[in-house]
Amino acid sequence: MGSGDFFKTQMRTPREETFLIASLTCHLKTNSEAILKHARKHFIALSSDLAASDVTFRFWVDDAAASQPASEKPRFRGVEGIVFASFNRQNFLLMNLAKRCVIGRFTQDFVEDEAGLGRTVFPIAIATLGPANGISVIHSACVVDKQQGLLLAGASGSGKSTLSLALCQLGYECLSDDRTYISSRHGRLLCWGAGGRLKLRPEATKHFPHIPMTRVAGNSGPEIFEVDLAQDGSTRRHCSEPSWIVFLEPKEGAGLELTALSPSDAALRLEDGVLQESEPAVKCQLDVIQNLVKRPCYLCRYSGPPQVVARALADAFFSTVGKSPIALPETVKASGPSTTTYRDPLRRFTPLVHQTPIRVLGRDGMLETNSFRVRELACRFLKSGLPDATSRLFFTWRIVAEEDHRPRSPWPQPRGLAAEGMQCVNLGQAGFVAADLGACEIVGFTSESRVADAPGFAGVFLAAMAHLTAAALRLTPISSACISRQNRGLLLLGPPACGKTTCAYAAQNFGFEIHSDMATFLEVRGGRLHAWGEFWPALFRQETARFHPELLRLGQPLEHENEIFISVEKSCLMAQDESNVIPILALVLERGKTKIPRLTQLPKAKYLEILKASCPYAEEPQNLSHRSAVLAELLSIPAYKLAFGEDPAEAAIFCRSLFTTHRRLEGLR
Repeated sequence: MGSGDFFKTQMRTPREETFLIASLTCHLKTNSEAILKHARKHFIALSSDLAASDVTFRFWVDDAAASQPASEKPRFRGVEGIVFASFNRQNFLLMNLAKRCVIGRFTQDFVEDEAGLGRTVFPIAIATLGPANGISVIHSACVVDKQQGLLLAGASGSGKSTLSLALCQLGYECLSDDRTYISSRHGRLLCWGAGGRLKLRPEATKHFPHIPMTRVAGNSGPEIFEVDLAQDGSTRRHCSEPSWIVFLEPKEGAGLELTALSPSDAALRLEDGVLQESEPAVKCQLDVIQNLVKRPCYLCRYSGPPQVVARALADAFFSTVGKSPIALPETVKASGPSTTTYRDPLRRFTPLVHQTPIRVLGRDGMLETNSFRVRELACRFLKSGLPDATSRLFFTWRIVAEEDHRPRSPWPQPRGLAAEGMQCVNLGQAGFVAADLGACEIVGFTSESRVADAPGFAGVFLAAMAHLTAAALRLTPISSACISRQNRGLLLLGPPACGKTTCAYAAQNFGFEIHSDMATFLEVRGGRLHAWGEFWPALFRQETARFHPELLRLGQPLEHENEIFISVEKSCLMAQDESNVIPILALVLERGKTKIPRLTQLPKAKYLEILKASCPYAEEPQNLSHRSAVLAELLSIPAYKLAFGEDPAEAAIFCRSLFTTHRRLEGLR
């Protein structure tokens, strides 16, 4: 539950290859042969010594992670230029549109699922990054014959996939199923695919009894069936020029009715699929559409078996290659300019109307949110030292809260990833937190029901925001409690459940203030080590109430997926305000080791080993020098190990003795 759960594993990327995906030069770094195998199968391999790439992928597979069925509905949300895709609690992507970078963390079973990769990771990444990179994403299938591409557009259920598969039976090639990527380079339009799989609804499968299919359980709605377009092992075409656009409309008794569409009418239909983007990205997509509808466009009303309709389409289009376009009466042209209101399904452009200055870890920043309740809680938990309007702003927080009607569920175990100057924390259906470290921008997405759970919102969500802020500000976190007197601090280290929080609480009886209970943020400034504490509530395990029953009155329950904690706001404790303290001692707690407490001084080598284990994640390269300086200063202060029984109050007594003795020695020096 604590800070150490976020980014515990060191990223390693021993393999790097470059691919052409939907016209984008993509540099792929990964430790997974399964991901590389998938990329080699579906995309064009390029020379790895290319000077520059359009997009960087960094995908890390955790071999040690337990497999987890993809039972949760995938969730895609974003805040401005940061987009997060969560497939389940252990498999997720973070996309930074400004940096043109995608990072992902997966389990081994997830990447070994060829179908899963084919329908998720690469298609989603390219669809998200495409508009900012000159690619227009069209809701259509694309069937190809000799570089002549027939785009089959239409709403969901209009038959794009069914007719595409029927055309494949006639010897034509399906380039893309439901989503076609259109690039415009040097005045030339090209259609691309990025998935390699074709989806069918259950009612369509009866028309293809001899084609191998895979049943895919739907996360919501009916199940679907998939066809691997490369199942015969043959080399697939990667791109084609669009020659025609056909808009499909099933209609009883129609047979096959083709009607020519004007460019303006066709453009209006395609613009309905354009999503809200930055102004340049929207303009680029509209330009691609305007060039695309210069090709012959048709409305196709049809009925009957897909093989019969496919044969009619093939005769109408592919058999006319090299001849004049089909001459048909044109529909009435659309009047007036487009008034399309672009959809924002990812909520990226939610207006952040509530803005307030905040202070985190001694630095001033700005909070922007769409939720009054988020602003209210931020001011409540960050109430000390709010900066004035003239302060220098070191960071920006952007938090979007979305209305939902799901019943409240326990907070999930946070799982994180750090790579390419970005960090993110996956909170499953609860949302996500992500940071662009170079820009000092930290964004978060959550639900209003999570915000209503104040202990969890502060202790999980805002705590994750603070950890990423610390990384952006180049502070080094360690998993420790810190108690203080007269601006001098004593660090309490040890594994989870060793009693750090309870010891800090009991130490109040000896004149100490609680500076932090789970995470302490360190920096070297002015040649001295400084420690910053947390603003969020202290978390006590329920068994702590055996020794301190008053905690049940002071706190509120925080339901976590593994257990329930008692959350006690720092205002209810003798807690230090947000000023920093200077650590002068470290004490490593070993709970339940002996009935008679035993205190020993730690050798430097063992102390260093414990410190490194207490760092919750591997630092980004740009922060290594800061971390090294912090570790050097930590090693210069005396460190002790205390083995004791079950009650952490025993450790608090030793904290008093150690601190008093050390302060006397300081005075003598």
